[in-house]
Formats: sequence, structure tokens, C-alpha cells
Amino acid sequence: MQFANVPASCRRRDVSISDMSNDAALTGDFLQVEFLVSIPNQCGGLIRSNCATESFSKVTNALGSLGVFNAMIQIEGSAPFDLLLGFYSLTTQITTSPCTSNPCTANGGGGICTATGGGAAHYTCANCLYGPLTTDVPCAASPCTSNPCTANGGGGTCGATGGGTQGYTCTSCTYGPAAANTACPVTPCASGPCAANGGGGGTCSATGGGAAHYTCANCLYGPPTTDVPCAATPCASGPCTANGGGGICSATGGGSAGYTCSSCTYAAAAANTACPASPCTSNPCNLNGGGICTPIAVTPPGYTCASCAYGPATTTGSNPCAPSPCTPSTCTANDALATCAPTADGTANYQCTCRYGIVGTNKACPGN
Repeated sequence: MQFANVPASCRRRDVSISDMSNDAALTGDFLQVEFLVSIPNQCGGLIRSNCATESFSKVTNALGSLGVFNAMIQIEGSAPFDLLLGFYSLTTQITTSPCTSNPCTANGGGGICTATGGGAAHYTCANCLYGPLTTDVPCAASPCTSNPCTANGGGGTCGATGGGTQGYTCTSCTYGPAAANTACPVTPCASGPCAANGGGGGTCSATGGGAAHYTCANCLYGPPTTDVPCAATPCASGPCTANGGGGICSATGGGSAGYTCSSCTYAAAAANTACPASPCTSNPCNLNGGGICTPIAVTPPGYTCASCAYGPATTTGSNPCAPSPCTPSTCTANDALATCAPTADGTANYQCTCRYGIVGTNKACPGN
């Protein structure tokens, strides 16, 4: 038996049907009393069964026949006291436990339901498989319900950890090892690794098998590859200009690393070969006697020499400056000890220093 400790339970009664009859008016204070009756175990918890209905009727009839009874009452803050109670009216209501439908398991997360009572349909769920205790809501569903392992498209089989946690593991991942509380790895082709070298093309195919392996087929500038990008264009390193001869590089493609160089500065280039270097690279003008080299566009590459020390500039072909007029020396024709000195004024002139006289320019020494 439960005495409701709320203002509405302890009040001066209102006018009732009995006051409007020929019976004497009832006076005094009224106390609302609640009786909580549980269904006997033998009824199997079935509140609408004949067993439960008969049991409820027996209790209701017994209460209604009491008429007057003694009760010990304790109002909050006071000492308990005896009170003689008489029935004014009896209202019955069948209230089912919120745990009857086992709400804790609604999400498939297990749990043990306990009704908290207190005149309301509140309950708690303990021993949840996939989360903490809950109040008035079902236990959390399995974290595998949404199939998180496949979120990245990497397959996998989800296994809930349980034990009151939202943990899970992903096994049998297609592109990597098992993962805990995170999705299986995405395919290694997702980032486009075949084209990582820039312009190398290629078609990526993940090999799977629980690892991030892949192959690249249809590469533009080389053979298929495994776990590495397709080869970059052979023009990436600027091979045509390696000799300083300019040129425009064009990759052959078609799966080869070939290339051709066009618009070379000094001469045409063979396939897969850099443009020829300047013919002045080796300074041919200075081979014999100074000079300034200027390349000319001929085939094969040509050059001219200006400011030659011992002769005029060369304007055609690829001829170096003239050698020194003292090589060999004509001064020693008659005097083995004579010396020769070129005038080095852009001509082939020379002066001999003789033992037996003085001679003019470009004259050999006299004999003894």
C-alpha cells in the first residue's frame, strides 16, 4: 500500500454523488491511497490473461470490503502516527511495467530492463552489449549495424568488441591489414599513384589480397610497373639541351622512353640524342693562333674565326686561324741559331734576328 505524498492526495473532498442523495453529507479530510498489486508468478507475467484478471478482481473485492481499517502514517518531517481510515471510493487501474515489452533490446544491443516505478513508466537498461547503462531508451545498437568497415570502399568484415563498448574490429580488409575502430584502408589506386610522376599516364589496378599493392598498365613512357608510378616523360630532364645546343624535346610515347629533339641551334640531332653542342665549344680558332670563334648554322656545324693573330679572319667553312709564320721558322734556313718572331698584327709577317746581319720583314737570315 502506498500513500501518495502530493498536495492532491491530501485535501478537503469535493462535493460527490453521495452528497446529492438522501444520505447524510460526508465531511472531513480525505487521503488518496494507492495500492500497487503485482501479478502472481503463476500467471506468467501476462497481464491480460484470465489468471491475472481473476487475481486482480480478488484484490479489488478484498479492498472494497474493508470499510474501515487502521494504518500507520508518517508525513515527511513528523513522527509516525496511527490513523483510522474509511473507504470513500475505490478506483482501479491496470498499469503495465515499461519492461514488459523488453525495450532495452529494441536496437539489438541486449540489456536487462529494470522499471524504476514512482508512478511513471521509467526504466533503466543495464548490461548493455555495446554501450553504457541507459535510462528510458534502449541499449545502443551494435557499432557494426552501419557496417563502418566498408566506409572507404575497402571491404572488410565487422566484429563488435562488446563488453559495454562501441568498439569494433575490421578483418579481411581488401587493401590492408585488420583495423580497430576505423574503416578498412581505401584502395591504393584512389590517389592515382600511376600518374604521380606527372604526365606518365597509366591505368592503376589494385591487386588486393590484404595489402596496398597495385600495378600500372598502359604507361606512356615505359613498361608496366608494380607499386611504383609510371615513368615520367623523358623530356622532363630536358635532354635536348644537355650539350647547350638548345632544341625542343618531344616524347615518342607508346610505352617507350624515346624522344626527338627539334629546332636545334647548331645542327639536327639523332633520335634519343641531345642537340649537338656549339662547334666553338672546343675553341677551334685558337688551335693555331688565337682568334674569336662564332658558330654558323651549317651541316655539319660550322664556325668562323675573327681577330686571328697571324692572318685574316676565316669566313667560310670550319677553318681555324692561320698558324704562326714562325712554325716552322724560315729564319734558320741559313743560320741555325737565328730566331723568328711573328708580328702578331693579324698578318702572316715575321721578323728574323740574325747573327750575321740585319734583314727586313719576312726575310731569312744570311749565311756566314
